[in-house]
Amino acid sequence: MISKSITTKRYDGDIISFSFHSGSYFGGYGEYEIKNEGGELKFSARGYNGKDVNVDKTISGEYLDRIDAVLKKYDVASWDGFNESDDDVMDGHSFSLDVEYDTGATIHAYGYMKYPRNYNQVSDELYEIIEEILD
Repeated sequence: MISKSITTKRYDGDIISFSFHSGSYFGGYGEYEIKNEGGELKFSARGYNGKDVNVDKTISGEYLDRIDAVLKKYDVASWDGFNESDDDVMDGHSFSLDVEYDTGATIHAYGYMKYPRNYNQVSDELYEIIEEILD
């Protein structure tokens, strides 16, 4: 079930860190992070429970620009503060999203079997970008 977002915020500025974790025990779990370290963008990816990913590499700013475009397209800033779970599901899907901007603004959202508005579209588009980075 998709839940509605709880706020309406918009952030300007540049993303300085991005973290997206998603998956489940049986379907595999992935952790993807991008951080600005000394002017270089460092990407790391880790997979668990059948997701075979262990990558660390430097990437271009184009990827953060594309991620930022997805976040703005779907008003993901409105997800800030989303924290919902369905405790009746034992082996379900969870996600967490953390974004930090150079202005000091942040977005933090977490869900376990409950999702903010447009979660599937955002997740699909983020995974497209992540897959390109992994190639």
